[in-house]
Amino acid sequence: MKRNIGKNVELLKDIGKVDSKINSVLIISLISIVLTDLVFNNLPELFSGASGLLNAYYNFCIGIVVSYIFYFFVVHLKEQSDKLNIQPYVLKKSQNIVANHDDVIGKLKKLSGDSSPEKFLTKNDIEAVFKSINPMATAPMTLGLGGAAANWLQYMDSRRYYTEEKIGKVFKLMPHLDTELAQILSAIEDCSYFVSLKHTANRELPNNKDLIPWAEPFYEYSQLCKSLEKYYEAL
Repeated sequence: MKRNIGKNVELLKDIGKVDSKINSVLIISLISIVLTDLVFNNLPELFSGASGLLNAYYNFCIGIVVSYIFYFFVVHLKEQSDKLNIQPYVLKKSQNIVANHDDVIGKLKKLSGDSSPEKFLTKNDIEAVFKSINPMATAPMTLGLGGAAANWLQYMDSRRYYTEEKIGKVFKLMPHLDTELAQILSAIEDCSYFVSLKHTANRELPNNKDLIPWAEPFYEYSQLCKSLEKYYEAL
């Protein structure tokens, strides 16, 4: 008994995941079928040919219901199953993406003397951190086999590279991705912070004495990572 109730609840949840427009068409069709059987067929014909039109509409509604049943069991349930199967993989990659953000802001905060536990800082707090760091200063990373020390822009760009790599792997599963997740990942991939790093990471910038030019773009990127973390924590 309890098992049957549980299955029915899961079935209703799956129906609720179908596009609302499709479900609306189904409901209208079912109501039309019931009204035709119980009411309209018992009413006198309003005009010549009305019964024929009613019968055609009735059959049309039956067709919609049959099509919905086919779509639900053959297409929709498979899509839901595929999403569940890839969820652990997508979750891990999403966590990696946020971890790259956390690594950058954690090291920058430590260098600036900010000991607060918060990782998604306000714009003002990010500016305060970035103002204290020279982009050309030595970062805790080496470049290539030679072991040359990286500067902070090169370090930040390396995190960008690994983040885009993770996003690319997730996007290979695009047909099975939730729309909200795809939008967040696309926004991260195209954010101005990443664009600016691609153009400046390997250039000499003697006139830039701090990271302030990257503060606002980083804040926007940070908020996107916050949205991503909120998304996967709700799974």
